[in-house]
Amino acid sequence: MKIDKTFLVVPLFCLIFLWQMVIDNKAPLASESISYVPIRQWVETTQESSDDFPHWFPNLFSGMQTYGGYIYTPGDPTRSILNLLFFNRDIKIWFYLTLGGLGLFYFLRQLNVSIMASVFSGVVFCLTPYAFGLINAGHTNKIYAMAFIPWVLMGAFQVE
Repeated sequence: MKIDKTFLVVPLFCLIFLWQMVIDNKAPLASESISYVPIRQWVETTQESSDDFPHWFPNLFSGMQTYGGYIYTPGDPTRSILNLLFFNRDIKIWFYLTLGGLGLFYFLRQLNVSIMASVFSGVVFCLTPYAFGLINAGHTNKIYAMAFIPWVLMGAFQVE
């Protein structure tokens, strides 16, 4: 597959469309992102008083699991590195939307789809209204997972 510079249209178009979110940090405040703040504060104060990880959050729904319920997951070994690269949430969202758009572009090029159709599909992936609904709801982890789907499909098609 010949690599040309047409793929740059996808991240640039996504950046132009999302420039206020990426540059000015103006993403909408999501209720689930805001409601997480007291949970994080409770976990931090609990861990300061004890070396043990708290497995039960007593002040949510009359008691709820923290680790098993994925309220607080400290198990990501790449978190410190990614926090340096993505110093705000909006850059991280833009990066993953762009990653998914580029993945779709390359996947379609692998299937010998025309360049213009591949670029259009990559841009549409970046700007899908579903992703903006996820941002507004605070479900950004779905965006991060969604970004890898075209790459996984491309790899699966290579294995055949």
